[in-house]
Order: sequence, then structure tokens, then C-alpha cells
Amino acid sequence: MKRADRSLEIWFWSKINIRGPLDCWEWTGYVDYKGYGRFWNGQRLIGAHRFVYLLEYGSISDGLCICHKCDVRRCCNPAHLIAGDYAFNNRDRKNKGRSAIGEKVGAAKLNAKQVRYIKRKYSPGQGVELAKQFDVSYQTIYDIVNGKYWSHLKTANSHKACLPKGEANKNAVMNKKKVKELRRLREKYKWRLNRLASKFGISISAAYQIANRITWKHIP
Repeated sequence: MKRADRSLEIWFWSKINIRGPLDCWEWTGYVDYKGYGRFWNGQRLIGAHRFVYLLEYGSISDGLCICHKCDVRRCCNPAHLIAGDYAFNNRDRKNKGRSAIGEKVGAAKLNAKQVRYIKRKYSPGQGVELAKQFDVSYQTIYDIVNGKYWSHLKTANSHKACLPKGEANKNAVMNKKKVKELRRLREKYKWRLNRLASKFGISISAAYQIANRITWKHIP
């Protein structure tokens, strides 16, 4: 598989709901009957999760599957993807209890009080910790928060206070000089997001938002 041209890459990222670095990044385009995101790359239908793996890690060896560590099939967060052979994928599916089609994984483990707590405490980056706390899959937390399960329980989520923007935020890792350098490396040298994140000590989602001027918009 070859690296996509820039226009296709820009379009592709526009179809992904980028959230916190530990959260699932949901594909918002076409989803097949198995629940996987797919799109036409000019030659054939390709899995969105396979494409994002290719973009961020460079290649996929023949015969390998791209598995979701989070068990959310529409997820395109590179940090949630791992390459493995078919035997690995089958073991992973069995261990996560996905062999029974249509089963609501983990839902029966929770009660109304616990679900209200999850809805109240959830914020970007907290999904994995909540899953561990209640011994359920991340998929269950994701589905609860997004109203697929337990939608009859209405709980107002807590809101984060707005932080100062850019260098006015004393905790900001980036500054004007670093932002310009990140964008230069992305646009001129086509650095991948995971490489940019590693160089500047930020998350992949932060690198994406800076590169695409979602954040630090005041820096030309």
C-alpha cells in the first residue's frame, strides 16, 4: 500500500471525530454491516482503521490484520490500533467476548447508580480509567456516554472550565516558534502525526489540531 496524496489525507481526517488522546476517534463516514468504517480511495473500498494505520505507521505487512485495542470498530485513533495475524485477531475477539454476535458487551454488569456515575464523571481521556474501574470494556463506556445504552438515564455531564489560549496558558507545552515548526514539518516534509507528537511531546490529537489550525489559529 502506498501513502495517500495530500488531498485524500485532508479529506480523510475531516471524517474523523478527533477527541482526547486516550479516547476513541469515531469515523463519521460510511460504515459497513460489520460496523467498520470504509471509504473509496479511488481504486477500492478500504477500511478507515487500516488507512489511518498506514498513514501513521507507514505500511502494513501482507497477511496482517489491524486490530482495535479499544474494541470500537469505527475508532481511528492510531494509539488504539495494533497489527496482528489472523490467529492474534481471533484470540483477541474471543478474549473480548465478541464471538456472540449482537451481545451487549458488559451492559448487564452495571446498575443505574453506576451508569449515572459514569455519565457524570466522563470527560475526554477518562474512558479507559472508567472501564477499568467498573470492569467493563471501553466499548461499554463509549456506548453509555453516547446514548446507545441506558439512554433513559439523564445525567448532566460536568463541564470543564475554559483554559487560556496559546502561550497565555501557563501549562502550554507549545509556543509560537514550535507551532510554526510543527506546521512546516507537516506541510513541507509530510511528517506523520505520531512523529510530530513524539518530537514536540504532545498527543497525536494535539498535533493534528495544531497542524490543521484547529488550535493556535492566531499563528499564521
